[in-house]
Amino acid sequence: MSNKILKNNNFSIVSKKTIKTKFVIIFILVILASLIFIYFSNNFLINNLKSSYSRNYILNNQVNEIKNILEKKDQYIKKLEDDKKEITEKFNQYVDFVKFKIATAEEIQLKLFEKDEKILELNRDLNYYKFLLYGEKNNELISISEVKMSILKKNSTLNYSFLLLSNKSKKQIRGNYEFYFDGFTKENNKLIEKKKINLKNNSMSFKNYLKVDGAVKIPIGVEITAFYIDVKCNGKVYNYKHVYNLKLE
Repeated sequence: MSNKILKNNNFSIVSKKTIKTKFVIIFILVILASLIFIYFSNNFLINNLKSSYSRNYILNNQVNEIKNILEKKDQYIKKLEDDKKEITEKFNQYVDFVKFKIATAEEIQLKLFEKDEKILELNRDLNYYKFLLYGEKNNELISISEVKMSILKKNSTLNYSFLLLSNKSKKQIRGNYEFYFDGFTKENNKLIEKKKINLKNNSMSFKNYLKVDGAVKIPIGVEITAFYIDVKCNGKVYNYKHVYNLKLE
């Protein structure tokens, strides 16, 4: 009887040791798994932080670069305006002289005109970079703006002008544009919906921005109620609808 009790006690002690050993092993495995999880989690967070920092660094550099460009262009425009003012003052002095040669006056006027054109061009560049810097985020490749239309009734001619702005600086844009209109015939009020206007030389290629202008014939005896511009480039069509407020001249 005592031997059985002893065996039972020994078995109980061995079982407890086995349980303790298993518990210790499981505890160690849990600790190791936790450490491995923490290690990889920290690495993942660190890599994400590095990536975010890199993107922010690049973006800040681009913003600073555009700001520097704007500052330089502002300074250059101011210099040109000062030069223009100086030339204008000199021109006014020369005009006071009775024997001032017409050729000299024409030369100065030409220089003033060239200065005005240069300032206008630089202002367009400046406005474009301001558009990129301060404009809302636009995922589209181009934007259509500053649309102006007028109709000459005497010869049924449509004069047009509009500005294409690239939302990707320095990217080469190639494509073409088409015109359509809604309206009705004056004779019998027959409705016309998105009728195509035949255009010539309607292809385009530019960087940053492009001003498009010209004149095109429209059908005689038609009243226009809406005008459409479709710009096709890079496999996509960009639309603009100009509701009837065309000038009749």
